Amino acid sequence: MSRFDAIAGIYEKFRIEYPQEFVDFIADQFGIREDGAYCDLGCGTGKFTKRLVALSENITGVDSSEHMLAVAKSNVPSLRTVVSLAEDFTPDQKYDAVFVSHSFHWMDATTTLEKIAASLEDAGGIGIFWNNCMDREKDYYKEIQVLVSEYHDKPISERRGLRTGEQLIASGLFDEVTHEEFPFHITYSTEEYIGLLESKSYISDDIPEESKEEFFLKVKGILQKHFPEGE
Repeated sequence: MSRFDAIAGIYEKFRIEYPQEFVDFIADQFGIREDGAYCDLGCGTGKFTKRLVALSENITGVDSSEHMLAVAKSNVPSLRTVVSLAEDFTPDQKYDAVFVSHSFHWMDATTTLEKIAASLEDAGGIGIFWNNCMDREKDYYKEIQVLVSEYHDKPISERRGLRTGEQLIASGLFDEVTHEEFPFHITYSTEEYIGLLESKSYISDDIPEESKEEFFLKVKGILQKHFPEGE
């Protein structure tokens, strides 16, 4: 069983959707076409896959979690699913592009990039991206991170992808590496934000089950203090 099986439902319900501006950029940058072949590696519940399927139905979703893939399949019935770690995935076709959406930090970079490069058509490309929280300097966010540290001392990272460009260049496997950011705003209710936190590995995996009720009550108190209107 994958560590992600238990959070598939809350991940799909509360994790952030990709903005249209970003999807349009991907479609243009990679020349997504209806008859192209694409892979979403580490696709989770299909947050990005369901945006991609509007442009092409020839999509393979790869994830180590059967439960995550079941949700992805319900979102995208035409999706071809493969249960596999990225490092172990051996595709049976070439892809015009491989996308790694909010999951590259779980993968061995060297092995995964080699696998992806070998799976691409000659003119194929790779897109690695995250939905990162930009509230890291806000008081409510800092208070929640301090609270998390009272329950475990493992590293907490909400800023993914800082070294990805360097890793792509160092691999020597890709001709051109570019970086883009697409800031956008989303509003959560208190309960929705708690649901988002429940889907985070540094909480779902690392805070003991017997402490979670207490932890989330304290989180609710922090949010109500900073957002008395409830969002």
